[in-house]
Amino acid sequence: LWFFCVCWWLLGGLCHRLWLMTAGTRVDKAIIAECAHIGENCRLGVGEFRESTYDSKVYHSDLVVVGEHSVVPDGVEIGKNTAIMGITEAGDYPEGRLAGGDYIVKAGDVR
Repeated sequence: LWFFCVCWWLLGGLCHRLWLMTAGTRVDKAIIAECAHIGENCRLGVGEFRESTYDSKVYHSDLVVVGEHSVVPDGVEIGKNTAIMGITEAGDYPEGRLAGGDYIVKAGDVR
């Protein structure tokens, strides 16, 4: 059974999905942008804070940031102060995790 946390709004008669999170996923302090998809049994915002290796002036909090149209595959663990942009796959997460302060940016993956 899928459990969908889907937010909707109506604009000009069109319905837009803001984001989708599936069964078994736990999120602690995240910004999840429009049309992002978080897979099953993921854990976002785990572990201790670490300084960002991407941009410490922009990313300096306990938040997980998942960009617009991004995809997080099933079963991954994502640390605090991280950024994910693009359509990611299980192979992008060594040992199934993205360490705190780290990032994944996959350019050109916009649908």
